[in-house]
Amino acid sequence: MKNREIKFRLWDKRLDRQSGKPLGYQNYAYVEGNLNDELKNYSESWEYQQFTGVLDKNKKDIYEGDIVKCITGGAEFILEVEPMHGGAFWLKGKMLNDKINPNGKVSFPLLQTYSAELKVLGNVFENPELLK
Repeated sequence: MKNREIKFRLWDKRLDRQSGKPLGYQNYAYVEGNLNDELKNYSESWEYQQFTGVLDKNKKDIYEGDIVKCITGGAEFILEVEPMHGGAFWLKGKMLNDKINPNGKVSFPLLQTYSAELKVLGNVFENPELLK
């Protein structure tokens, strides 16, 4: 069994940007290793987002706070990756073109999307309009 890589990306809520040395995505810093040592100097203005262990269809890491498009069984969803609870990361959002319940919200564990096509569209800090 392969272990999931443990890593985080950080968003500075106070400055609305990354702070420190960027190692990846624009406006993010990545921290790997011992979190007690790595994060002890960061203030509470940081939003820590954990890597889910899942990659999208373009092999892009999916983190908490990402907004993804999910296509499965002919249905399309726009979903936010929620923090882990109950031992799983969760997706919460809406179904596109839902004629039966156009204002309906959906929520399900990320692991239930193993056969779905996922694509990262953005994140809740830079692209909140995607969830409207």
